[in-house]
Amino acid sequence: MDINEKKEIAIKELSKTFKLAAEGVDIKMFSKFIDNIWHEMQSDKEQYERFCIDSCGHIIHHSGESGAGPIDFVRIYEEKYGKMPDVWFMDAEGNLDAENFIKHIEGSTVSTGWDCTPTHNCL
Repeated sequence: MDINEKKEIAIKELSKTFKLAAEGVDIKMFSKFIDNIWHEMQSDKEQYERFCIDSCGHIIHHSGESGAGPIDFVRIYEEKYGKMPDVWFMDAEGNLDAENFIKHIEGSTVSTGWDCTPTHNCL
């Protein structure tokens, strides 16, 4: 898979994530790759806001909340969308952390760090 295909998947995943955030799910953005795409999208405010509204009906803001621990929203995500694709387990450049991805596929709890969270003012 080339970088453009990874970016397309990441954008779809970001849309799913925004839907969950708009429903009140506490999201921890643990994917460095998806987070990079998110930052790129924010550089065009008008296009970003349109993406947010199209995705979930709300403008989603970027919170600098960081931390580490279990990623609880994975269960909710997977109940709604199925297994998380590998882009969730990629570094900023799109390289797969195969060890954590395999653990996830095998059913282990995702436990890692995050640097930000999506939020909006409607909750």
